[in-house]
Amino acid sequence: MRAIIFDHYGPSEELTLQEVPAPQPQASEVTVSVRAAALNAADWHVMRADPFLVRLMCGFFKPRRQRLGADVAGVVTAVGSGVTRFKAGDEVFGCLPLDAWGSYAEQVCAAQDVLALKPARASFDEAAAVPLAGLTALQALREIGQLRAGQKVLINGGAGKQMAEAIFFGPWQSEKGGRRIGRVDGKPNQADMQFLAELLDAGKLKPVIDRRYGLAQVPEAIRYLEEGHARGKVVITVQGALDQ
Repeated sequence: MRAIIFDHYGPSEELTLQEVPAPQPQASEVTVSVRAAALNAADWHVMRADPFLVRLMCGFFKPRRQRLGADVAGVVTAVGSGVTRFKAGDEVFGCLPLDAWGSYAEQVCAAQDVLALKPARASFDEAAAVPLAGLTALQALREIGQLRAGQKVLINGGAGKQMAEAIFFGPWQSEKGGRRIGRVDGKPNQADMQFLAELLDAGKLKPVIDRRYGLAQVPEAIRYLEEGHARGKVVITVQGALDQ
């Protein structure tokens, strides 16, 4: 199968599309034939090791895992011996944890507890655009903002490139600035993925897709995302006309 590989930190031009062995699922994993994936700022932060703290999480001199891509949507083609929630043929979407990234590929293995069934009314592209951003927003509002039913919230901006600032200066800014500043990392889990699936199915959550690229165009897609002008999600169509 083909997959995007990066074996050292640097710009997107260093990414290569390579033939690699097809993944084999562990007991609690399923193999997903990827139909779509989506870019996040986290991809280029890891790719460039920017900020420097990335090296502490992903490998100091070179990346321990040479794959990018957290958001995934596709079709289950194989299941591990301990999988009870999915079967071959199921359409699923989810968010891969950092140590299991790899959705910029034709196939990827994912733990069953980071996936949910894709709503029929959502396309693969739309489903792939939701997981990491959706989980982060949901968990921030619920756990950090402690939002409750019946309450309303005004969001006057949103960003993810200030990680180092939030870690080192967030407590001080929270104390001195009259506002709470902190870091929120979306934590993949099936309960929250199922909640997002229900919102998609009910039409209460509608992802906005800015651009679509094919698998071979991932370097170009990341360059576009790094420019900071994307007005919606940037999606990688893995099995489709864009990659022919």
